[in-house]
Amino acid sequence: MTQLKRQVDKIAELNSVFLTLDELNQEYALTLLQTLRFAQTSQRNSSSPEDMKKTSEK
Repeated sequence: MTQLKRQVDKIAELNSVFLTLDELNQEYALTLLQTLRFAQTSQRNSSSPEDMKKTSEK
């Protein structure tokens, strides 16, 4: 399975699960996803040049 296909499958599953939630839980899920996105962006931006070099060498 290609990476694109896996990504499409994950998005479809996420959409399907999201639609089963009531309005309040949809808000919770969106807040959680936004928090995760922020944390991931913050973590990427806080990496030192040495950390980034080590990651690219792997």
